[in-house]
Amino acid sequence: MIKKITMGALLLCSSGLLMAEEVVPDPTIENTQELKDPADAPATQMEPMQIRASTGEKDYVIPNASTGTKTDTPIMETPLSIQVIPQQVLKDQNITTLDQALRNVSGVKSDKFASQEVITLRGFTTSAVFRNGFRLDDTLGAAISNLSNVDSIEVLKGPAAILYGRVEPGGAVNIVTKQPKATPEYSIEQQVGSWNHFLTNLDVTGPVNEDKTILYRFNANYDVADSWRSGPTSNDRLFDRKLFIAPTLQWKISPQTQVTLEGEYNHYSVPYDIGQMNPFDSVNNRYVSLPRNQSLLAAPTDIDTTFLGLNWSHQFNDEWGIKQQLIHSTNRYNLPKWLTFNFAGPDLFTQIGNTFTVDRGLYQLFAKQKVDAAIQDLTGHFDTAGLKHTVLLGADYYRMHTYGQASQSSTFVTTDVFNLQPVTGLSIDPTLSGSSESTTHNYGVYVQDQIKFPHDVQLLAGLRYQKVKNSGTSITGTGNGGSGLPEADAPQNDHAVTPRIGLLWQARDWLSFYGNYAEIFGANTGRDFAGTPLKPESAQQYEVGAKTELMGGKMMSTVALFDLTKQNVATADPLNPGFNLAIGEVRSRGAEFDIQGEILSGWDVIATYSYTDIKITKSNNGDEGLRMANVPRNMASLWNTYSFKQDPLLGWKIGGGVYWRDSAPDASNTLITPARAIFDAMASYEFKTGQHKVTAQLNINNLFNKRYAIDTQQFGNSELFTNGTPRSATASLKFEY
Repeated sequence: MIKKITMGALLLCSSGLLMAEEVVPDPTIENTQELKDPADAPATQMEPMQIRASTGEKDYVIPNASTGTKTDTPIMETPLSIQVIPQQVLKDQNITTLDQALRNVSGVKSDKFASQEVITLRGFTTSAVFRNGFRLDDTLGAAISNLSNVDSIEVLKGPAAILYGRVEPGGAVNIVTKQPKATPEYSIEQQVGSWNHFLTNLDVTGPVNEDKTILYRFNANYDVADSWRSGPTSNDRLFDRKLFIAPTLQWKISPQTQVTLEGEYNHYSVPYDIGQMNPFDSVNNRYVSLPRNQSLLAAPTDIDTTFLGLNWSHQFNDEWGIKQQLIHSTNRYNLPKWLTFNFAGPDLFTQIGNTFTVDRGLYQLFAKQKVDAAIQDLTGHFDTAGLKHTVLLGADYYRMHTYGQASQSSTFVTTDVFNLQPVTGLSIDPTLSGSSESTTHNYGVYVQDQIKFPHDVQLLAGLRYQKVKNSGTSITGTGNGGSGLPEADAPQNDHAVTPRIGLLWQARDWLSFYGNYAEIFGANTGRDFAGTPLKPESAQQYEVGAKTELMGGKMMSTVALFDLTKQNVATADPLNPGFNLAIGEVRSRGAEFDIQGEILSGWDVIATYSYTDIKITKSNNGDEGLRMANVPRNMASLWNTYSFKQDPLLGWKIGGGVYWRDSAPDASNTLITPARAIFDAMASYEFKTGQHKVTAQLNINNLFNKRYAIDTQQFGNSELFTNGTPRSATASLKFEY
C-alpha cells in the first residue's frame, strides 16, 4: 500500500532527521522510492519517500523474505508458508539460543539435547540450519550457538529441496545476520542473571572512509554462567563459557558492485548432558524420580567453530544481477572424559529391594567437520506477452568432510544412584577405540520462475537437479571384534530431479490465497545386507493456505493446511537381523496458524497454533501405525508487549507470554511426556541521556518454576528424558549511541 506523510506530521529535529508521526493512505501516488538513510542521500534535495509501517527496527512484522525464493519477495506474494522472527522480538524476549526463538513459530519444536539444537518442523527432525542461505549441517551441534549478530530468523515450512538440496521435508530455518551500516552506531550491553550468569554484548558499525564505500560491523559476545545442573557427584561442577567474535567488512566498489568479507569464531565449553535417567521400581510399579538438578552423565565439552565467507554481487543493469557466496567453515568437538552407562545389558539399573545401582564407565569422543561451499545465483526480470517474470538460475556445491573417534574403558564401577561417589581406577582401553571418516560431495543446479499474471495471480515454479557422492572408511577396535584396520564403506552415488510449483491469488491488497506442491530428495544412512547404501529418502507435500496483511501492514497472519509423506525411510530387514531396508514411510498432516504485529498503538503480539498428526504408515520395526516420537499433536504460543506512549510511563514497556505443548509419546508410544505451559515475563525502561539511548530490562523465564520433561525415551525399563530449565531471571543494561 502506498502512503504519504502529512505536512502536520513532520517534525524537524535538531539532528536534522525527519520523523513521521502519522501515516495515511494516498491512492494518487504511484511511483515512490524506499526511505533511505539520510546519510546516504544528497543534502541538497529530498527524494520522494515511501514509508512502510513494518520496516523499522522496533516492528514485529517484516513484510519481505528471501528464504522461500532466494529473491526479496513480499510474503503476501509468496505461495509458501514463511514466518519471520524480527530483531525486536529477539530483544524483548532476551533470546540467546535458537530453541528459544523458534517458539514464536507454529509447527516448530526446538529443544537442546546434549548441547545440540534439535529442531523439528512439521514432525520431521533436521540437523541443517541456514546462515544467509548457506546450509550449516549441524551434525556436531555446533553450527548456531550464538545469536548476538543475528538480525532476524526466517522459517520456511515444507520442502525446501529445490533451493537448498538435501534437507528434511518439514522445512528450513535461515539465520539472517546483521550487516554493516553507513551511519555509525555503537552499543554495549551487560546482562546478569541466575546461576552467576554474566553476559557482555558489543555491536559497532559504520563507515571506514569518508565517501562511505567501505563499511564495517563488529559483534562480540562473552557469556559465562554456572549450570543449573550439577554433575554426577558434588565434586563435578558444570558451567558454560562462551566467546564469540564476528567481524564483517563490506566494500562498495561501485553503485553496481559490492564485496563482503565476513567471519565468525566461537569457542565454548558447555556440559554434554543427554538428560536424566529414572529407574523403574518393579516392586511398586513406578518410576523413581531423581533430583531435578542431578545429572548422572554430564561432563564438560569444548566446541570450536569458525566461519569465513566471501560474498560478492554485481548488477549488470536494472533487470539482471549476479551474486556468489564462497564459504569455509569448521567445527571441532572434544569430549575428553565422560562417565557413561554400561549399555550391554537389558537394563541400565539393577534393583535390589529399594536400592538401585548403575554400572558406570569412561568414554571419550573427538569429532571435527569441515565444509567448503560455493553458491552462484543469477537473477533476471523481464516481460513476455504482458506477463512479468522474475527468473532465478543457480548452482551450488558443498563438500563436507567429517572425522570422529571414540574410545571407552573395558571395566565399569557399580554405584548407588542415590549415593553417587567419584569414579576412580578406570582407564581407556585402546582395543575398544574406533573411528570413522567420510567425505560427501553435493552438486546442485536449479531454475525458478516467478510469474505475475493479470488479476493479481502469481505462479512460482522451479526444478532442481541434485547429485550426491559419498565415500568413507571406518576402524573398529579389536576389542569389539574388529580387525583394527581401515575398512572402506561402499560408495554412495545418487541423483534426482525435484520440482516445486505454487499458485497465489491476491484477492485484495490485504488478502491472499495460495497452494503449492513440492518434492524432496533426502539423505539416508546405513546399508543393506549386501553392503549397498540405502536408497535416498523422498517426500511430497500438498499445501493450501491464506495470508492477511492488516492495519496498514502492521499486522500479518498465515493459516496453512498440509499433507506431507516421506518414503524410503530405513526399517528393519526381516530376513537379515541388524540390517535395514529403505521401504518405510511416514505421513504428516496438520494445520498451522500464525499472527504477529501491532494490534493497537504500542501493543505488539505474536500468537501461534499448530496441529500435527504424524504417524508411521509403513515399517518392519513393529511400530507401524504409531505416532512419531516426541511430536506433540498440539502446540501454541502467545507473546505480547505494550509500550507506553505518554507520561508518566513514557519509555516503559511490559510484556509476557506462554508457550504450551500437548503431551507426546516416546518411540514405543508407551511413555508419555506430559503437556506443559511455560510462562515468561519482561519489563524495560528506555530513556535518553544526551546523544545516548539507555535501556534497562528484566526478563523472567519459566515464571512459575514449572518442573517438566522435554522429551522421553525408553531404554529397557529405564526412562531417559531431558529436564526443562527452572525459573531464571536476567537483568540487562544497554547503551546505544
